[in-house]
Amino acid sequence: VSLDDGHVTLDNVLIPVAWKPQPDSAIARGVRALDAFGSGGATLTLLHVGESSGAPWPRLPDERRWKCSCITRGGQPVEEILRAADELASDLIIS
Repeated sequence: VSLDDGHVTLDNVLIPVAWKPQPDSAIARGVRALDAFGSGGATLTLLHVGESSGAPWPRLPDERRWKCSCITRGGQPVEEILRAADELASDLIIS
């Protein structure tokens, strides 16, 4: 949020995903946030911490003005989520 004029811009949104809890509502909130405030080069990143074969990758809207990235990492969930948020310069983490 700009202190000068109150303009909101989201460039990077991170959503950790797992089967439980199901990520559908978090992803829906992320999509709405990017549709409302995302810049032309905004990215929605879905992060699964665990085995890549167990990742719940959802189908996202085909028509969107932002990019989507799906990544999988091993390790401890909290540590990996925070590390990814830092590496990606995430503006928002939605869970």
